[in-house]
Amino acid sequence: MKKPVESQAVFKIGHSKWLRNSLYGIHFLAAIACWQAQLTGETRAMLLILVLISLIFQRNRYTKSLCFLYFRDDKGWFFSSDGKHSKPVLIKMITRFSPFFVVVTLQLEHEIKRLIICGDSMKQDMFRRLNVLLKVTH
Repeated sequence: MKKPVESQAVFKIGHSKWLRNSLYGIHFLAAIACWQAQLTGETRAMLLILVLISLIFQRNRYTKSLCFLYFRDDKGWFFSSDGKHSKPVLIKMITRFSPFFVVVTLQLEHEIKRLIICGDSMKQDMFRRLNVLLKVTH
């Protein structure tokens, strides 16, 4: 017997300190590995520049990560990057690492988008509600 699902739910997915710190930590370790490698000075400098460019692009992508997920009964899931205009989405895959984070693969019209939703990117009770709603509807 399927449990009744809430008629409508709005989830505002904000920035995660855990994800930001992980991003900086991985790039810091990559920079140390480049520096410690037994390479020529030019090669080492080029690798360090590539790590720095990667950090800049990933940081810009991270700062634009504020988005919304909506659930409406009988209509399914919707995604919005600005909170005003939403598009219907199909949830392709869910990977749970509860209570830390959830990776949701969304199929928009002609693109596939992966959301990493960390526990600290929204209120804890909203994160639990999102987890439960994803389990029930998928």
